Amino acid sequence: MVMIMVSDDVLFGRWRGGDSKAGTALFARYYEKIDWFFARKNIDAEIEELVQETFARCVASRERIHELGVSFRAYLFGIARRVLWQSFRRRYRCREEEVSVRSILDLAPGPVSLIGRQQDELSLLTALQRLPLKAQVMLELRYWESMSSAEIEHVLDIPAPTVRGCLCRARKQLEQAMRPGGGPPASPPPSL
Repeated sequence: MVMIMVSDDVLFGRWRGGDSKAGTALFARYYEKIDWFFARKNIDAEIEELVQETFARCVASRERIHELGVSFRAYLFGIARRVLWQSFRRRYRCREEEVSVRSILDLAPGPVSLIGRQQDELSLLTALQRLPLKAQVMLELRYWESMSSAEIEHVLDIPAPTVRGCLCRARKQLEQAMRPGGGPPASPPPSL
């Protein structure tokens, strides 16, 4: 017995005409693909809900598919993409543009990424602690507190041009301290 593959367009036309079996066949054809689309995004906890939301939106908007002049497949994956974006926006409280330009590891870091990030942060903190206190405070004010040179000038009571020069030196010291075995030269022992 030879099985003839019915095209998406034929199934879709039948489904729009009221044939629920054609709709079921069409969804069965794409269920695993949509499921895999979400699974590759490392969002295990809610994959089933996202797949269901995608197909529910497809059912609700099936009259619009041919108006847009795209294939059923493209339309369905377009819905899946919007469902994914909305999920990330809700979960990570970010704007639409952020979802488009940030990586999944930025939005939803996995255990390996989190461990790597923790190790990087520990290395950075250790390197900062190797710096003279003035340099450490300057870098923290600039990069953690996003302070301008004028603000740092006020906090440390030094002129703004001096702040810029000190920041440049502090960054170089931090780079050296971040290298394996690196760090600023040891201070001479205090004289007795």
